[in-house]
Amino acid sequence: MRRGYVNDLSFPAVDSMQTIQFLAEMRKQLGRLQKSQLVESKVYCSKPIAQLPMCPNHSTLPQFASEGNHGFRDTVLYFLSSFDQQSPADSALGEEHQKLVQSCVVELPDPSHINSDPVAIVSCHLDDGLLFSIPSQPHWSTNPLHAKMMDDSSEVQSFSCRNCFGDESLKECEELLEAAAREHIFSNWDNLTNSALLAPQVEVFFRNATKLKGLENTIVRNCHKAARTGYKVDKFLVTKLSYGEKRFPVFELRINFGGTNNLRLLFSVNSTGKAVYGHAGFKNGNKWYSKVETQATNAIAKLLGIP
Repeated sequence: MRRGYVNDLSFPAVDSMQTIQFLAEMRKQLGRLQKSQLVESKVYCSKPIAQLPMCPNHSTLPQFASEGNHGFRDTVLYFLSSFDQQSPADSALGEEHQKLVQSCVVELPDPSHINSDPVAIVSCHLDDGLLFSIPSQPHWSTNPLHAKMMDDSSEVQSFSCRNCFGDESLKECEELLEAAAREHIFSNWDNLTNSALLAPQVEVFFRNATKLKGLENTIVRNCHKAARTGYKVDKFLVTKLSYGEKRFPVFELRINFGGTNNLRLLFSVNSTGKAVYGHAGFKNGNKWYSKVETQATNAIAKLLGIP
């Protein structure tokens, strides 16, 4: 998953009402991408949202909230109490990148920001994250957002960030992030597994597997081993389950990882011998199968086109 960064330089809009409307849209965008597990729940900001200006006279969100009767109670409560944020914006970067963020000189699209501190924008670029701007000015309403940066060597480099600022840009960013996630998961996947199909839950599990060192390689290696034998039952790597047999046979692929043998991938095989994975997870008790069986068989049925 990518990290999200709030572009504090895009604040404020022309007045508090327009800013809160843009914040309401940002909340929806974040929620959608986080629900799809394309963006992490924690968002990085140069300053906490509560300190950002809501209008040109620098009125803040708490001050706006105290006025009441504005119709955006849920949005205000979200950003003041529920919003998972961390400052400064470069706090998730390594030491080398943090030094670069603090020392570089940045040329932004609008000359009026020449004395501004674009930490969130540079951090987003170095982290390959996703920038969230409010479309207060035309130059913040472009995706990607282009800028220039000069480091200690005095070398000027152009760079860009994915910039989410509205419905159209949200769709563009969503498609790019989904494509990048698929490319990562399916790197050589088709060749190694005879183009095995994955249910959405399995795709998400595989994306998260990259966070545990060695797990992704272990999964792919074992899936390849099963594919090489035509997913033949051997009682060690591949076993047949009794669950779901009324619709089609369901098998499980057992994987050793971290000194345990509790990682399971539930799958079936179609008429052409292609595996269809319906669930992946760590077995955590005797009742685990009864909990995931329905989810696995329904996902497999959908991929196989079985009613």
